[in-house]
Amino acid sequence: LLPLVPFSVMNFVMGSSGVSYRDFFWGSLFGLLPGILAVAVFEERLRAAVANPSLVSFGVLAVLIVVFVAAQKALGRMVKTDKGRL
Repeated sequence: LLPLVPFSVMNFVMGSSGVSYRDFFWGSLFGLLPGILAVAVFEERLRAAVANPSLVSFGVLAVLIVVFVAAQKALGRMVKTDKGRL
């Protein structure tokens, strides 16, 4: 959940640029939702692993970490590919 630009600057620029409220709303929602859900799921699984330590709970936590890291790397490659087209 680390934005590339601080939210206050992003809001100012989007308000000044003529982006419609509807587009800004949906773009923000779909842009932030995956990260928010990932953090919520990770936090819930971490609490479960600490409250009831077992091989399964820590295994699920490890799988989530691997999935999050793989998604981050894939997204990074997609961003680099898109920047190359500009």
